[in-house]
Formats: sequence, structure tokens, C-alpha cells
Amino acid sequence: MIYAGNGIVYAKVLDEDYTNEWNKVWTDNIFWLAKVDFYGQTVTKMDIPKCQIMSLDNGIVESGTLYLPISEAGEGTSIYAIDIDGGASDFVKGATLEGDNVFVRSIFRNNRESL
Repeated sequence: MIYAGNGIVYAKVLDEDYTNEWNKVWTDNIFWLAKVDFYGQTVTKMDIPKCQIMSLDNGIVESGTLYLPISEAGEGTSIYAIDIDGGASDFVKGATLEGDNVFVRSIFRNNRESL
């Protein structure tokens, strides 16, 4: 999970059809993203495509947006900008690295203003 603020976390959820097939973690799209609002006591399945194993702890939360790399098997990786206050479809698909062998585990922010 990754904490996004205001009682909201985003969690990866394993498709239950794959619970005994961990060998497919790197080859199939078996995870989906859920928004869990502890204050509102709701869970929302995000409309972001299913993906390979994802590392939520390496996303970036900034100014009400979660930036998260999502790697789809056979499709490459895109950085999604998710509106933390929004619903299941409140996101923008951003930069994409194409190719069926592309997997992005982390994104980082460079805090240096100058060299």
C-alpha cells in the first residue's frame, strides 16, 4: 500500500484466479489497483488496467496527485497521475515506455534545484 493522505491508501489486489499461480506474476496482468478511504469507509476498484506485479511504495504523492508506474504485460509501462480526491476514473495516463519487455518498478523525484 501507499498512503496518499487524508485517510486514503492505494493498494494492489491480486486477482483471485491467480492465487496459486505465482509463476505468472511477471508474465500476466494479475493485479488491480484499489483506493481505500478509511475516513469514508469505502473501497473503490480503480479503472486502471490490470498489470504485472507493482511496487506501490515507490510511487510519488505530490499536491493531491499520486504518480504511479503501471506495467502491463505485453504493453509496456505508463506513469499514471491519479487524483487522490477523485473516483475510479479520475486519472491521466502519462508518459509511456513501449515494449513487452519493459517493467518499471520505481519513479523518483529529483529535489535538487541546481547542480
